[in-house]
Amino acid sequence: MKPSTAASLKPPHRIRNSLFAVCCGMVLVGIGVWWNRAFIMEEVLVRLLARTPLLAPKLSGLQFGFSQANLAEMTWGLETGAGLLSAKLADVTLSYDLSVPKVSAIAIGQAQLNFVYHAPDKAAVNSATPFGTLAYPLEQVSIKQLDLTAMSPWGLSHIVGQADISRATTGLLQASFATADQALSLVFSAGLRSAQVLGKQQTGATVFTLDISHLDQADKQAHLQGDMGALGQWLTASPLVPEQARAKMATLAKAWLTPELALAKVTATVQATDKAASPHGVIWLTRDGGYLAKTEWAMAASGAVNATAYLDMTAATLLGFIGPWQPEVTRGWQLHGGQVQGAVQLRWQAQRPLAGTAHFSVFDLAVTADQTELNQVTIMLDVADLSRQAVAVSVTVPALAFGKKMALRDLNLKADYQDGKLTVGQGIGTLFGGQLAVLPATFDLKQRPILLTLQVRGVDVAQLLATLNADSLSGSGTVDGELPLSISATAIEVLDGTLTGTRPGVLHYQGPVADKENVAFRALRNLQYHNLQAKVNYRPNGDYHVGLRLEGSNPEVLSGHPLAFNLNLSGQLPELLQRGIMAGDFERAILKEAKSQAAPIKQPVTPTHGDHPPKPPPAERRP
Repeated sequence: MKPSTAASLKPPHRIRNSLFAVCCGMVLVGIGVWWNRAFIMEEVLVRLLARTPLLAPKLSGLQFGFSQANLAEMTWGLETGAGLLSAKLADVTLSYDLSVPKVSAIAIGQAQLNFVYHAPDKAAVNSATPFGTLAYPLEQVSIKQLDLTAMSPWGLSHIVGQADISRATTGLLQASFATADQALSLVFSAGLRSAQVLGKQQTGATVFTLDISHLDQADKQAHLQGDMGALGQWLTASPLVPEQARAKMATLAKAWLTPELALAKVTATVQATDKAASPHGVIWLTRDGGYLAKTEWAMAASGAVNATAYLDMTAATLLGFIGPWQPEVTRGWQLHGGQVQGAVQLRWQAQRPLAGTAHFSVFDLAVTADQTELNQVTIMLDVADLSRQAVAVSVTVPALAFGKKMALRDLNLKADYQDGKLTVGQGIGTLFGGQLAVLPATFDLKQRPILLTLQVRGVDVAQLLATLNADSLSGSGTVDGELPLSISATAIEVLDGTLTGTRPGVLHYQGPVADKENVAFRALRNLQYHNLQAKVNYRPNGDYHVGLRLEGSNPEVLSGHPLAFNLNLSGQLPELLQRGIMAGDFERAILKEAKSQAAPIKQPVTPTHGDHPPKPPPAERRP
């Protein structure tokens, strides 16, 4: 007998009871979930954050909704490969999508970040995935109050400001960091393959632009542009730069950022091959669109840096660049024209002296210093070995004018400097129709005073007298001699110099005569001398003394009887050697000395001729 259909069916009230029990269970579960929502969402968020590069993320004080959560505090770490970054965040708001799931944005009220640098592991670097293949996980991160401390071998960096990082739908990533005075803006392309860094003042003015490309490849490139003055000030004041590096930059900026250099623009290109193992690059320096200098450099695997620099600029521009190292004596110089060209090769390696060579040429230079003028100057400077400070100098000066009447022409100087010693091989020029030369010698520039000797050959007496501002005194003849010089840091001294006539001449004095019957005055009107000897001294205080002996006769005085004059001429020539201006009151000295010290020679004097005049005794020279 078959059971009835009605007997096989459950009663309706049992079905309703089962459904009611299930609904009650679900309600209870929902209530439990809602009651423990903070704990559950905290676990969910921790799991989500665990899928990011963050280390040991911790959350506390969670309040959340279906798309947003608020955290009282959040801590995490991040291993960057170059150091550990740890963070403590407060007043954090997270926006998320539970259906994906993902955290899309984070707004942070306060953030304390601490970064400790460590040298990257070479094996890890070689096996690491290129940076450009990483995916930035968040769409928006903003930090209202940022306190960042970074410790590195270059010193401590401490930044207080605010930050904002955002990612566009196209994958473009933008980041900005701002302090009270400066701002740094970064823009990364999709996939983090390239980046642009802008350094700005707080006013928004751009200080420099840095473009970096090929971040996803082993060979990376960077290109920098900026004004030297603004860039130097930005770097020396930026908290982004470690304090030790910033102090060094401040020292360099104080030395290098002259008014001339501050107006120049710098452009630098860097390329890193073989995963940054062998970087190399080029640096250009320009001003007003014109080329000033260029440097090509490369770093070898050993760490040595090889650089070749070229420059092509006016002499005035170069003098402005080297202002802090400019010798005191040149600070009053005015340069006109002149082009400087040069090439320098350097090699630097840690714990080794700087090595290299250099060559500089200066063409068509004109210099004015007080009443001294140099025209069409050519200077050649060769540095054979920087480590030994070996320098060879060659100078050619067609015209060197002292005041209005004194001119040294066709000056040629060749000298070598090494280990603090200067060796003069040649120093020769034309003065007063004769030759002026520096006797070859070696000088220790660390010792003062420097002693050297000027050799005088064939100087024309007529030109010499015309230069001495003695209009009433003229003559003819030539003189040879030597002028020992003592040169200190502030003065030049002539020590018992000697001048000797090399051929007979004539001396004419046409000035006023106090005693017309005086034989000396009458003789000096037309003294035909055959012997001229002089001892010359010049002191640092400007005093000069010339002891002059003349032997000769005047056909119209005493029937041409031989006469001898011993004249002591003294006075002040404060600008003769100190400033190159010839001055002095010789006329008054002659009036005084000739009246009292000239006398006829009792015994006839045999005139001498030719190249062998009587020589004075050797001058007593000071050591």
